[in-house]
Amino acid sequence: MPRHRALIIPVICPLDGYAIGYTSIHHFSTFQEVKHAASHEQLLINWKHFEKPKKVSLGSFGILYHEGFEGHTIVFLNPYEVLVTLNAKVVIVTDEGVKVIDNDYIRKMNWKRTCSFLAHQWYSGNILIVSEFVAEAIVDGLRIHCEPNDPTSCYCYGRIRRVINKMDIDSVIKRSRAIALPHVVNDPLKKARMVLDVLMYYPPRWPWFNYGLVLDKSRKWITVLNPDVSHYIETDHILELRVIDYVENGYGNYVPVIVTRRLTLTQPGLEGVEAIFDVGNVGKHINKIYSRLSNALLRVLADFELSIGGSLW
Repeated sequence: MPRHRALIIPVICPLDGYAIGYTSIHHFSTFQEVKHAASHEQLLINWKHFEKPKKVSLGSFGILYHEGFEGHTIVFLNPYEVLVTLNAKVVIVTDEGVKVIDNDYIRKMNWKRTCSFLAHQWYSGNILIVSEFVAEAIVDGLRIHCEPNDPTSCYCYGRIRRVINKMDIDSVIKRSRAIALPHVVNDPLKKARMVLDVLMYYPPRWPWFNYGLVLDKSRKWITVLNPDVSHYIETDHILELRVIDYVENGYGNYVPVIVTRRLTLTQPGLEGVEAIFDVGNVGKHINKIYSRLSNALLRVLADFELSIGGSLW
């Protein structure tokens, strides 16, 4: 039975055609469109377009060490297994406040109920999966699954068998190397540009809008950077940008790491995103608009498009 070493991280993403291919930070602003498409079927009835909600199948993934498995460097895993293995928490942020669901509650649910619950929260766009450590584990039962309607879309699937090493925030920092120090820069757009440069120069070969690890030093939390999580990162709180070279003999993955002072668990609102391209508001509300990493990244991506004279897409 094939077995391999993998880095298990706190993450969920949809298991469909969108998840199988690797994505780039270039596609950051299309996140909500793809999220909607992953959750709704497009129907053509009597030459009229309709759509209806569909069940979102979620997976988690680990990063395979060394040369991967049959050309795949990512192994998809059952989210329930990952949450239990990492003793992870589910953090739900709403206008009413923050709710933290710990691992004891998750263990009381079976894996089907857990996945259904996570899918509902994922579509709401207010969910973070956090843990106090990531883990190197032995995964086995590795096999390649291909989509029935698209035999060219295949991914590796496996099961977690045993943990061989746990890495908390301090261990992750020791394992990684420093690339940049945004905390010495005052301009939020320059901070975001530093983040963008690291994510573009050290791109992880991860699926579906997952770009690296985020370390919350205050709470000792580890989570995964995606457009949803970026809403909770204050640019002024970013301390370091680091990279783990999870490789051997030139194979494997880069793991970008954003070290932040503390995640800001409040709803960011939409006024910042809407005002980014409103020149009249930029000067008046610049600190508010660019305080969150999501808004600042959108701006620097737009600037980068202008600098190359066209769209990244």
